Amino acid sequence: MKISFAVGALTIVLAACHARPAPTNGASADACNHGMVGGVCRVSATKLLVLAETFAGQDVEVVLYYPGYGAGVLFASWEAAQSNDLASGFAFPLSPDGSSFRQLDVFDRPGYYKVVGRFERSMPIAVGDDIAAPEVVGGYFEGFSRIQRVVSFDEIVKECGGMKGCRMSYSRGVLPMPKLDSGTE
Repeated sequence: MKISFAVGALTIVLAACHARPAPTNGASADACNHGMVGGVCRVSATKLLVLAETFAGQDVEVVLYYPGYGAGVLFASWEAAQSNDLASGFAFPLSPDGSSFRQLDVFDRPGYYKVVGRFERSMPIAVGDDIAAPEVVGGYFEGFSRIQRVVSFDEIVKECGGMKGCRMSYSRGVLPMPKLDSGTE
């Protein structure tokens, strides 16, 4: 009886292990399996940094921080921009005079932006005469097919604070939403 039970348990364990797909070590289909929409892979900045090689050559949608002042780099976060953490940065093309190709018309002020573009691993960036730091940034975009400013939580709170009877709460515990008290206009 004990042997039958042990053989049965071992058979179940082996069947479960066999049924589970083998890891693909970062294959893009696996990395985007829940975030692929219209051929564009929706990813977080963190995932793009960690799995950069996985997404190379693909169109990705990601929210990144633009620091302003004519920068040719987007950062994973405001904090990364504040410390100029280029390892958490993503470059995009600039023209020879240092201005971006029509990108700055959309990047009109510092803040978070949702961008869609062809992502590539970083190339060495010249930081001085004959000085190039390989992979000084997390990657680069060859250009963007879409750029949309994202309103930050701080901006929502500030706007709500300027309205009488407005208070902040999270809708369904996930989405930050300003709420007006009843009877206020």
